[in-house]
Amino acid sequence: MKNFISIAIATVMLVGCAKNEINLVNSGTIDWQQIEIKAGGYQLKIDCLEGGESKRFRFKSKKESGGLIVGNLNGKAITREFGYFTPNLSANFEIILDDDEGIEIKEY
Repeated sequence: MKNFISIAIATVMLVGCAKNEINLVNSGTIDWQQIEIKAGGYQLKIDCLEGGESKRFRFKSKKESGGLIVGNLNGKAITREFGYFTPNLSANFEIILDDDEGIEIKEY
């Protein structure tokens, strides 16, 4: 019984610590403007991500939701959905922006 209680407490602690990470990378040379990422109940905004620059976001989901990124490249808004976020599971993504209006999503 003592082992069961220890396992239950450890499980609750691990579930409560589920963290998410989004690594945003501009692999090109052109600046991406007005980037907005929605994930897990959060709305993350970046005014400008210069060529070659990257930013990392770590957060604990507040609610269940799919991910969405919107970015502006050369005056054109580009949108892409990705992943799913929930308060009790971790999700880790790398979002790679390029000069050809591409957004590549990698889960790791």
